[in-house]
Amino acid sequence: MTLHMAFTITGTVDDIYRPGAITAAADESLEQTAARLEDKDVSAVVIMDGYRLAGIITERDIVRAVADRRDLADGTAGDYMTLEPATVSLETPLGEVARTMLAYGVRHLPVVVGGEVIGMVSARDLLEVEGATTD
Repeated sequence: MTLHMAFTITGTVDDIYRPGAITAAADESLEQTAARLEDKDVSAVVIMDGYRLAGIITERDIVRAVADRRDLADGTAGDYMTLEPATVSLETPLGEVARTMLAYGVRHLPVVVGGEVIGMVSARDLLEVEGATTD
């Protein structure tokens, strides 16, 4: 059975994003990255190369490394991160955020302003907005 939903999400990323993305370096071990995800209670970490966005690594990427039987102490975030992830700006309409997530099959998008990562927006953030508008 195919499920179709019509979203009534209005607003922009500025309305819902979480400021201050958690960051890591590509040479950080998968073990350290997994610990950071747990410690910060987040499901995605932005990978930086100096001040440049290099990628993003998520819980799903860590699970993929485990499924690959990768030694998490030996493997790096750079081995499993998504290179050059899609991003959004503060002005991006929430409907466009949802379409981008669906098109790329992702649940997290870094928020970038003037080339600087300033936060993150997630599918959960969108669902919270949608839930608030339908209550």
